[in-house]
Amino acid sequence: MHGGGWWSYLTYDTSKGRARVDRLLVRRALGYARPYWTLAIVLLAIIAVEALLGLIPPLLYRDLIDNVLPNNDWARLNLLALAMIGVPLLSGLLGVAERFVSARMGEGIIFDLRQELYAHIQQMALRFFTHTKAGEVLSRLSNDVVGAQDAVTGTLPTIVSNTIRRMRHS
Repeated sequence: MHGGGWWSYLTYDTSKGRARVDRLLVRRALGYARPYWTLAIVLLAIIAVEALLGLIPPLLYRDLIDNVLPNNDWARLNLLALAMIGVPLLSGLLGVAERFVSARMGEGIIFDLRQELYAHIQQMALRFFTHTKAGEVLSRLSNDVVGAQDAVTGTLPTIVSNTIRRMRHS
């Protein structure tokens, strides 16, 4: 290691093990998402509606078996058929909307993060650049930003979606 300071985080030391996730780190990460709270609410709403849509097909099948087939209700059969086609289509459209909102939010956060990192690098002393390999700095910045992007656009929506689906099944 090159002493203390910000640049000490740019070198990987296997003896220190994995980074710990604590309350301060989560609060800091959520700070980056604060400007995008409306998109986050839209994303959560889309995920909740998708989870609720998952409840509809079993109800349609139940109605088909319990009411339509025994009573030969052809008009209701047509409505159920339309619903059985419409629910997956709507679910697919919501999936596209979810990915769009998630990507827009994630890209915005990543843009802000990259801007902040670039501004920070610009403020670093010349000593930092003489003691740290340029490739190491660029690789670390790129990998950390991509990791943050994956967390925002992939992991977080998946956790929320799985939580809602688990609540639905219990």
